[in-house]
Amino acid sequence: DKLVVTDPTPFAEQDFLNMFFRDVYKPIPPVYNLVLAMLWRHPENIQLHKVKVVHYCAAGFQAVEVHRRGGQHGQGR
Repeated sequence: DKLVVTDPTPFAEQDFLNMFFRDVYKPIPPVYNLVLAMLWRHPENIQLHKVKVVHYCAAGFQAVEVHRRGGQHGQGR
């Protein structure tokens, strides 16, 4: 065995995990890994009543910001 050196990456820990597990990767179903944008782009594929985990990764759509706007995308209080 020998040490394999890789070039630095922008997201060190996540990029390492991606490389290490690349051959055993299995996507997590949207019920456990819903990216908020999926509700806008592919709402027909989402069963919202079954969702366990939502990732608020769009700029300006952190959970606290959505709550401040009354729980709706784009609606102010």
